[in-house]
Amino acid sequence: MNRRQTQQQRLALARRRQSRPRALEPGEAAWIGLLPCALLVLAAIVLLGPPLGETFLGPGSERFFPRIEVAPEPVEHARYIIALLGAPLLAAVVLLAVRRSIALPARTARVMQDVAQAALFGFLVLCLLALNDVIFTSYRPPSGPNPIFGVSALLAAAALPLLALAGLRANGVAARLAALARETPRRRWTCLFVAILLTATWLLPAVNTETSIANAHGNNLIPWDMDETFAILDGRTPLHDYHAMYAQLWPYVAASVLALVGSPTVGVWTVVMTTVTVEEG
Repeated sequence: MNRRQTQQQRLALARRRQSRPRALEPGEAAWIGLLPCALLVLAAIVLLGPPLGETFLGPGSERFFPRIEVAPEPVEHARYIIALLGAPLLAAVVLLAVRRSIALPARTARVMQDVAQAALFGFLVLCLLALNDVIFTSYRPPSGPNPIFGVSALLAAAALPLLALAGLRANGVAARLAALARETPRRRWTCLFVAILLTATWLLPAVNTETSIANAHGNNLIPWDMDETFAILDGRTPLHDYHAMYAQLWPYVAASVLALVGSPTVGVWTVVMTTVTVEEG
């Protein structure tokens, strides 16, 4: 009888703790603020994109290139800029919640986090279906959609995290992995060498020369990217007598390097852009 009473008292105490408001942790505030921020940004994209784009980002006197016409997309540009504000908005919400010590019952906070995580999971599923041309597409190839990820890849992606979690919960596995992952000078330099090797191997196909481009099979999109850099080397100015398709400022970086080395070739340009890719990654 005493043991039962003790258990009931513990349960009652746990319920009171769950219902007692407490200050949110930064991680909890991030999850709770994720869904409202996403909905607010989505509403801004839908409602503010057209007026902002047509007012501030409409086409002026510049053209894509002399004698070449393109369809301007000011609404799309405005909506992209608005979408970029989502991350700073969420960061501001987290900072405000922590500084103001916003409190919620632990149970309420847990439910709100679960709802946000479920919504994010559903959004990722929609993105995966859209990438595979299952939804949100008006194009249907005669042979059916061309999936980016096959069924085996999706099953492996779902199974590997579960296997990793099961392995980490086994007795002694986590301790052995921690011992293997302990940092030492030799391991640090080895990991750095492996990372550099993998990065170079991954990006090496991006480096091309006039010969490799000439012998490439299929469509070649590199001239479209190179036009921006070589237009600047030709004395043109983006948004004045040349309208870039992909970037307005990056071409200056590549053009500066090509002008400095005095070798405006495909090989030098691809090396520069591959180096930029490594630095951004």
